[in-house]
Amino acid sequence: MLFNQRFTKPNIANQKVGFNDWKNLNRVMEHENSTNHREHFCKWKSLQKRLLSEECVDDALQKAIETDKQKWRQILKIILDALVFCAKNNLSLRGSCSRTENPNLGIFLNLLEFISHYDVQLKQHIVAHKGSVSYFLPAIQNECIGLLANQVRNEIISKIKKAKYYSILLDCTSDISH
Repeated sequence: MLFNQRFTKPNIANQKVGFNDWKNLNRVMEHENSTNHREHFCKWKSLQKRLLSEECVDDALQKAIETDKQKWRQILKIILDALVFCAKNNLSLRGSCSRTENPNLGIFLNLLEFISHYDVQLKQHIVAHKGSVSYFLPAIQNECIGLLANQVRNEIISKIKKAKYYSILLDCTSDISH
């Protein structure tokens, strides 16, 4: 319990629980002036002050969680940026291997390896997961590409809905079968 409240057993003979006499609100004033209410109000204000000044027991844990969250956001941002870079330049992502120590990584993993020379968090992540780096697997790449594709599709649909007129131009080359 947050403020160590002491609950009393309800009176069995009198089944009335709570307050519904809104015409005579003197019981509210009676409650506000009680020592129990004042004690819990002081405890609540003290807790509120400690929370605002970051003096709580779990403050170090909360800071560690926030630091870890920022690290993962940074790593995922780099991964998405690398995927967008490859997509904008029509570059294939994968090579013949997805392990970081193999020289046939493909453009995506080589690009992340290159970026890790300039980003400490990404470098630590690659070193910590040497051989099977998380978030670098083809399934994750495909999921990220799908999410990015949905975002692009939604943006295009949004622009079409706002425009009075629009046209679609497709640039494609048909193969021998067509």
